[in-house]
Amino acid sequence: YGLYVMDEANLETHGRLDEIPQSRPEWKEAVIDRQRSMLERSKNETSIIMWSLGNESSGGKNFEHAANWIREKDPTRPIHYEPYRDVADVYGRMYRTIEEMESYGQDKDNKKPYIQCEYAHAMGNSVGNLQKYWDVFDKYDNMQ
Repeated sequence: YGLYVMDEANLETHGRLDEIPQSRPEWKEAVIDRQRSMLERSKNETSIIMWSLGNESSGGKNFEHAANWIREKDPTRPIHYEPYRDVADVYGRMYRTIEEMESYGQDKDNKKPYIQCEYAHAMGNSVGNLQKYWDVFDKYDNMQ
């Protein structure tokens, strides 16, 4: 069956989230340029099922512009963006607890599919608890 891939734009402002790029107009073209680079590089890769606007770069108008740009160029793939889920087609989260994931899976009012986009960061050789995550993913149709 292969792997499903979410391609993520090279955009991260971790540590400066409250400053850039947010809605600052001087950053709009730079944000869209990162989306353009990603999409043009990967648009013909059949394993890519979803685009991500970036990682840990806050929200704001620039991400609305970025999402709209991608939807115009490729309306066939959904958009993910964890820090500003209003512009995304999926509900992406990082490091939620098993209980929080269970709660999302059980709530029939949740219309967006859930993606736990980051949950297994480890320095060294130990990553525990992965089976519990995958048990929840397998339990609910709206989960990853």
